Amino acid sequence: MTTKRNRLLYGAFLFSLLLNSACSSKKKAKSSPALREGTEKYSKARKKEERHVVYGATSAPTLKGFENKTLEYGLHGETATALYAVDFDNDGVTDLVTLPEHYSVPNFFKFNIKTNRFEKITYNPFPEIVRASFLSFADFNRDGFLDVLVGTLNQKTELSKYPLRLFKGRKYRSKIHYTEEQTQLPAGIVPNSSVAVFDFDLDGWLDLYQANWYNLRQRKPKAVPDRLYKGRTFQFKDYSVLLEGEHEYKKSFKLYPNARPSFGVSTCDINQDGFPDLLIANSSGYENKLWMNRNDRLNKTRKFRDFAKVSGVASDIEGDHDPLGGGNSYYLNCADYNNDGIFDLALGELFHSYDPESRDRSSILTGSTFSFPPKFIRTEYHMDDGTGSWSQGDRRATWFDFNRDGLLDLIIDNTGFPPKSRLILFKQEPNHAFADVSEAYAINTLNPSGTIVMDFNRDGRLDFITGQTSIRNSQIKGKIYLYENTHAFDGNKSIRFHLVGQRSNRAAIGSSLILKTKNFTSKQFISLQEGGLPSQNEAGVFFGLGKKNKLVSLKVKWPHISKKGFPTEKTYKLSKFKFKEHLELTLCESGKIIPGKAQNCRN
Repeated sequence: MTTKRNRLLYGAFLFSLLLNSACSSKKKAKSSPALREGTEKYSKARKKEERHVVYGATSAPTLKGFENKTLEYGLHGETATALYAVDFDNDGVTDLVTLPEHYSVPNFFKFNIKTNRFEKITYNPFPEIVRASFLSFADFNRDGFLDVLVGTLNQKTELSKYPLRLFKGRKYRSKIHYTEEQTQLPAGIVPNSSVAVFDFDLDGWLDLYQANWYNLRQRKPKAVPDRLYKGRTFQFKDYSVLLEGEHEYKKSFKLYPNARPSFGVSTCDINQDGFPDLLIANSSGYENKLWMNRNDRLNKTRKFRDFAKVSGVASDIEGDHDPLGGGNSYYLNCADYNNDGIFDLALGELFHSYDPESRDRSSILTGSTFSFPPKFIRTEYHMDDGTGSWSQGDRRATWFDFNRDGLLDLIIDNTGFPPKSRLILFKQEPNHAFADVSEAYAINTLNPSGTIVMDFNRDGRLDFITGQTSIRNSQIKGKIYLYENTHAFDGNKSIRFHLVGQRSNRAAIGSSLILKTKNFTSKQFISLQEGGLPSQNEAGVFFGLGKKNKLVSLKVKWPHISKKGFPTEKTYKLSKFKFKEHLELTLCESGKIIPGKAQNCRN
């Protein structure tokens, strides 16, 4: 564990080693009115840039470590705005599902382990043509087979408006079939931007948090309040009353004053009490929310209270006294990046060079205290190229350790403003600063979308796949880029844990893992998805171990209440496991350890 003084230093020099981008600065860039979006001069400059668009990497690699293997894996010619690495046919091998456009019919690709390729299935697994803005794959009825939640943003581009829909998954005669279930979700047709699938009360059944954006069907757009649903198999009851103040209604103004345009939702156990909290990314300058999952002893239930303001999550200090002084936030993803035992956050924002100085920028929020309420040190960064005409749209991010050195790195979809918006890969240095190495690895593709992380060839190195969209440039022909991780192991080791819930939900969504090794202690939290219109990473918890490191133990806080009224905790002894490069283990809630990846914990 680090001292409080050291944790403050992390925030002070974080991002001091940004390569190929400008360093973070508290003083924000001033706007250039002549190049403001929509002006004639801006349009001429944009057309000049588009004549010389480079769709892929902007230069040859100067570092070796990633190879474009889209053709070899069978995905050449495919498109995607969102991707889902899921085992949809329950054969123990991760497959792929894509949404080709922002509102479209999903494509299913089964992974053939004999040919090492993704093969598109030739039938429709749904009973009708189903279009979606996003998907969530989870086992709601605990039968071992993934079901699928279908979400629709319900804007003008979605010609058919739908409420949140849930389809039960099963396999029949070697084919996947989804049957729609009657979920009784009372919200109806709302601008649903994201859903958190989690178990807020740890009863073993998956619940839902529905994040809602603006209702644009009215003359004046209004934010729609978010909703909380308590689930049991496919049946859900509205528990939104547990969201303190969210559904307060002012009849005189005909609005919900505490509702905000929510675009992204993530889960994390911020205060590490075993109960999942909620991180809500809001747009249009509205402050973000940090719903802390608290015990309501009076009513003998749980209750969510917003602690974003006091913690520093709501907005930066410059917009603290302005009701619209926040940002255009897309995601708030948690991880303990500096291995100090406190969860930190990555915050993604949309920012233009002409925006006011009070507008928030993308940041790392470093956790600074073990006490309650949580506190974060904000370090902002931006990709100012010095032209006075740029926009940064960080719409999705994933923490992962691509070089297995024991330090989490961050991959970001900076997208929507070609030709300058490109994929970013921040490598974490030993001093916890971050360097942009995307151009050095030649992976800085244009307009990335839906990037996910998975181990395609099962070699113990995390690969990634990203889509490419034509937003603001119709010349871009959407495609998929699949990058295989070819980093030499060089003595670095890694381990991946597959958790199988028995009394808790089967995927152990909401678990906290604390890995103790000889050299350091590392913490991770299992969430299903993060951010707005989310993609879905491959299941399993991956830890890089670095060099000459030995395993000691792993403590898991399972998402289920024990007989004593506390979350179930199990400690797994790992010192007996010897391996050269990579190890995979399945952990059972009972305490049993199974070598390799197992689908269940039966004897």
